[in-house]
Amino acid sequence: QNPEQVSNFLSIFIEEHGEPPAFNIFESCEEVSKRLTSHSFRVVSFLYYLISSEPTSHFITLPNRPVVQANGETTQGPLELHYWEWKGHQPTILFCHAASFHGRCYDRIINEALHGYHVISLDFRGHGQSQKHPPPYRFRWLGDDVLYFIETLNLSKNNLIGIGHSMGGYALTYAAALASTKLFRSLLLCDPGEASIYQSGIQPDSNIYPLIEKSKFIHDIPIHIVRASFGESANPFDWSVTTPDLVKSFKRGRDTQLKNSRHLFPMEEPDIAIDSVRDFIKENKQIFSHL
Repeated sequence: QNPEQVSNFLSIFIEEHGEPPAFNIFESCEEVSKRLTSHSFRVVSFLYYLISSEPTSHFITLPNRPVVQANGETTQGPLELHYWEWKGHQPTILFCHAASFHGRCYDRIINEALHGYHVISLDFRGHGQSQKHPPPYRFRWLGDDVLYFIETLNLSKNNLIGIGHSMGGYALTYAAALASTKLFRSLLLCDPGEASIYQSGIQPDSNIYPLIEKSKFIHDIPIHIVRASFGESANPFDWSVTTPDLVKSFKRGRDTQLKNSRHLFPMEEPDIAIDSVRDFIKENKQIFSHL
């Protein structure tokens, strides 16, 4: 950690846990020991967090996945995916990145909004350190990959939260709709997918609406969609690529549209994304406080 990060983390710690305990000569040794032990435990926990805030690198092989060969033929075989893991407490948060990016593009969001949580940030196939193959990379394959990734790692469905940006939001939604059980405790989708890939785009087989409609479990999941602003520009990333009607597909859906923010707001304006994630986590604590 650099000095500025350590200073910020210490400020957070003192705000949450208070200054080290003071004591006086009239207290018994037992009372002093109890209070020092309690505070020392929190200090050790905090130091462990500082150490564990640097993620570890992992690879996992998914069997029997579609992979495009050099001759253009698609065959079923092993697919090696890479992911980053931040150690921490439950719930587990699965982060899924946008197209052409990778799992470390959201480090600031993870470190500032999710410090202390168990976080897994996936590199999709063809991205980061995951396996590459010749195109195409079907969007529905990515959704399948997420589902099989969760099942292969045996992540707890009751304690799993998904956060996805753009293509990552699409993949999380696809996985949740395809699953034969409730896959996530809740989902935060940051300007998910492109409107075109859902219906009539270059990959019409990735239309997700029929899958959502048939799903028995996705409607049990609270889903918050945070959309970028709308506008007119030749660059599609200057505005939201999410259809405003997507939220209507979810029985427990909620939609928020940002002002003056572009599609890549998690990278361009991380403070906005950090606030959105923090609010989302607070909402989750309230929703599941009875558990």
